[in-house]
Amino acid sequence: MSTPGSMLDLSIIVPFHNASRSILPTLKALEASTVRPLEIILVNDGSTDDIADIVGRFIVSSASPVRCLPSSWCRRGAAAARNAGAQEAKGSVLLFVDADVVVEPNTIQRMYESLRQQQGLAIVAQFADHSLQKGVLAHFQAFLVSLTYSRLDSDSPCLGSQCVMLAADTFRRVGEFAESFAGATVEDFDMGYRLRELGGRIRIQREARIVHNHRYSIRSFLRNYYLKARDLAFLLLETPSVKLSAAGYYSLSRLLAIPVFLTGLAMIVGSAIIRRWSLFPLGCLLLGSQVFLERDFVVQAVRRCSFGRALVLVLLHQVVLLLGEVGAVVGILRFISRHGISACGHNLHMRLRETLTSPRNRART
Repeated sequence: MSTPGSMLDLSIIVPFHNASRSILPTLKALEASTVRPLEIILVNDGSTDDIADIVGRFIVSSASPVRCLPSSWCRRGAAAARNAGAQEAKGSVLLFVDADVVVEPNTIQRMYESLRQQQGLAIVAQFADHSLQKGVLAHFQAFLVSLTYSRLDSDSPCLGSQCVMLAADTFRRVGEFAESFAGATVEDFDMGYRLRELGGRIRIQREARIVHNHRYSIRSFLRNYYLKARDLAFLLLETPSVKLSAAGYYSLSRLLAIPVFLTGLAMIVGSAIIRRWSLFPLGCLLLGSQVFLERDFVVQAVRRCSFGRALVLVLLHQVVLLLGEVGAVVGILRFISRHGISACGHNLHMRLRETLTSPRNRART
């Protein structure tokens, strides 16, 4: 067991791209940890902002050994940046931390102690339900991820790469992050599935907390949910061995949520347009049924937030669910273009049967 202030045989890998607004709190939090790593490896993924100056000053002032891998001439993506850092790592344990994540002082120590309890583990930190950034979009993202993690068992189906620790030997045995996924979408899901297929486990360490520090524009917020849903739908069709229960994907109630919401909204708007006011109460009833279909999310939003903020969160939840449906359709079309409609039809039929027979599958958002 590690003691506070001790040095761990641990390499911390921090990939970044144009993260000048968020990386300094991340680095300061790593420096303030109760344990010290063997090294911190920063990986510049084609940044074009002034982050090199920020990183350079931190390297000079840091008490820990820090080095920065030089930027390539173009952005290769989060998966490639993590892989590059892992290839250079000297530690027997790897910790991947995103440049918009702030760890609490004892987070690394608690993750390390959990990892040492059993071989073949990947330890994922628990998200706090708030963000260091102001704005409803950042708050919603942190709230939703925190709630999703809290719903999962400690033996999780989902590997979140925002802050994940695993042995270097386990990483090499499972294989690198899949660089075929552009940006940061589901490359961590893919690695998690491969880890579980080899008999490994993913554990959420509830006592190891991190806080999100990502600033969202409306465009980046919508794009994030669309791309994740698109790539996840493609991944699940391409890997039929992954059960939905292991994917943390949609339950039957979540699949019903979108058409019910859209029908109710159409009835309310239509009642005003065609002046058939009998449609209005039925539309309100359908929208009200969302409270039942999403009762866990609604209850937690009301408990943790003011009524006005909770209402905004529920409406944003509908938006991201709708984006998820659109992204999933595009993912299905991409699968058809690569593998043909027959293979797609067979796999979709398998997924539909699985969804109908397992209505309690938890949702990964």
